[in-house]
Amino acid sequence: MEEQRKKILIAAGKEMMARGVRVVTMDEIAARVGMSKKTIYTYFKGKDEIVEAIFAAHFDSQWGKVSGEGCGLIDRLLLLMSLEVRQHHSVCPQFLEDLRQYYPALLSDFLQRRREYVRRELDRLLLSGEEEGTIRGDIDREVIVDILTDLPSMLLYNDRIAALGYSVARMRSAVQELLLGGLLTDEGRSRVQALRAEQESKWEGNSN
Repeated sequence: MEEQRKKILIAAGKEMMARGVRVVTMDEIAARVGMSKKTIYTYFKGKDEIVEAIFAAHFDSQWGKVSGEGCGLIDRLLLLMSLEVRQHHSVCPQFLEDLRQYYPALLSDFLQRRREYVRRELDRLLLSGEEEGTIRGDIDREVIVDILTDLPSMLLYNDRIAALGYSVARMRSAVQELLLGGLLTDEGRSRVQALRAEQESKWEGNSN
């Protein structure tokens, strides 16, 4: 039963993020997963409940990556700083507009949960970095955490920044470079350089 429910959420999520929430019908969701609409209603009362379940599943799967084992502290910090921007560009504008118009309470609750999670994780990561010697110990961690938490929204939704004409990816990279340059110790910078070299090596290997 859980596997069937998961299939419905994945199929519905892909359709809605690609086209918008309102235009996707229950009939289309049923056709995509190869079920009858009646069967889908045994798992969900309607499309609104599917949207709510998609948000819950998306939060757990995407934001849980930051705390994943086998990922170094610097890796997690970089991932956390860029994840919101990546997610923003993985959905169509109509999806976000539909959420604002038809599901404002759900969107507001999700954004608040995400902000609290990001702020908590950033504080934990910076503190861990100070303890291991990769993050400077003389920074004002409270202020830095607040800035980093709201930075993606500043880049994505600020008209004056958008008017500069730079891509969000380029802006994010430049700001991260500036912030990390001030936050990291020599040991931290060495780890970032090693991480980037590793990523470039993987990219070159995949392109051959």
